[in-house]
Amino acid sequence: MERSATSTANPVLPIGEVAGTVPAALTALVLPATTQADLGKKLTPGAYRSWQARRKGRVRGVPPHPTKEGSLLQPPFVSTPEALAELEEALSCDRLSPYLIACTDDRRRAIDLYEWNSKVSAAFYILLQTVEVTLRNACHRELTSLFGPTWYDERAFLRLDANFPKALDEANVHIQQSGATVDTPRLVAELHFGFWTRLLSPHLETTLWVPALWKAFPRFRQVSGTKISRHPVSKRFTYLRRFRNRIAHHEPIFDRVLVADNASLLEAIAWSYPSIAEWTDGFSQCADLIAAKPQITP
Repeated sequence: MERSATSTANPVLPIGEVAGTVPAALTALVLPATTQADLGKKLTPGAYRSWQARRKGRVRGVPPHPTKEGSLLQPPFVSTPEALAELEEALSCDRLSPYLIACTDDRRRAIDLYEWNSKVSAAFYILLQTVEVTLRNACHRELTSLFGPTWYDERAFLRLDANFPKALDEANVHIQQSGATVDTPRLVAELHFGFWTRLLSPHLETTLWVPALWKAFPRFRQVSGTKISRHPVSKRFTYLRRFRNRIAHHEPIFDRVLVADNASLLEAIAWSYPSIAEWTDGFSQCADLIAAKPQITP
């Protein structure tokens, strides 16, 4: 793409350059003080703080957010009546309704709460990924010990639950459709969270839990202070699976006791791998985001 030599005052950048390194000439641009003050009145509180941090280069890994009236790089969402109407149409009134109710129909606060809900949901999803990965790997280890390395092909395993063959067939089809070869690592990774939590069901206590799966949680007593049994383990992972599904379907979680959810996730990981729980907690943003929950009522 060629650039005009006369456009130095306000250079037109190719899309790739806008998304990548921003020229120094643009990073120096700022909004006039009066425009900034007006922007502060129109933005949701969370959006304004985020924009200010980006503009001043305070967010690690994100370049300063240069903004000038008429330039390509614009400030974030401004809650004008027109913008709010478009937002409600795009997201649907039904989806925004819980936030509006919580904020007593204050649309600016409702949007701020919606943004925060999205951020904290994303942070929790990282924790939930660790829970799912550690559960399936621990169960895979114990199933291998009980049935052999291809436990998923063993008749003794498949006949334990009518849902097992169906779940394994679906996983095989998904792998084949991706063009990959079906092998143990891919199959274990492809099986959904519901498959692994089902292994902890009451009807499988004597066939799976007692001979094998309790060993998947070697630190249970050390972490919980109680003797291990199937029921509390199954109950915890069922609860976490439902929490995961709520986040995956973009549902509100702002009305939950998220401090307890965070602790529950970390404890479930620690039942199998305490060091992994500490590692995950170290980079997780859940606690910080929970503490930064926006004010719902004036």
